[in-house]
Amino acid sequence: PRAPPATPFGGPARLPDGPAMQDYDSIIIGGGPAGLTALKTLTENGFKCILFEAESDIGGTFKYRAYENAELVSSKQLTAFSDFRFPPDQSDHVSLPQYVEYLKRYCDEFELWKGIRLESRVQSVRRGKGGEGHVVEVQRAGEDGTKQYRCKYLTICTGLHVTPQVPHIPGIEN
Repeated sequence: PRAPPATPFGGPARLPDGPAMQDYDSIIIGGGPAGLTALKTLTENGFKCILFEAESDIGGTFKYRAYENAELVSSKQLTAFSDFRFPPDQSDHVSLPQYVEYLKRYCDEFELWKGIRLESRVQSVRRGKGGEGHVVEVQRAGEDGTKQYRCKYLTICTGLHVTPQVPHIPGIEN
């Protein structure tokens, strides 16, 4: 029989007593503006990435934790990403639904959707075998059980208004 393919960590893609895991350079947690720009930037720089968002859509706080009729207090010129501007006819202060639509167009423009997994809640993160990288356990909505993913780098973009679940990682305080 053929050996399992090697991972970026040099080991087999299958843990000794577990199911096959998918390997990534970086796993991004959170589908708000920070997570989306991290996905774009890392992918453009050759990193194999996946983004997990617990909600059913992107947008983070701007979609799920805002009051009715809210608008951004910063202008569209300050809020827009440098490589993806709002249309000239857009009002100067956009509503939150307009901003979420802007984020969706950003995902379209830079083909980010293929790296985004919605309704995918990260249940746990732990150090990989021998302290190499991280193992991320994810629960997908509507599916039984969890799946595990392995990465070298973890990019946590859960935002200010979400209760952080900081994993116990020896040495994290340093």
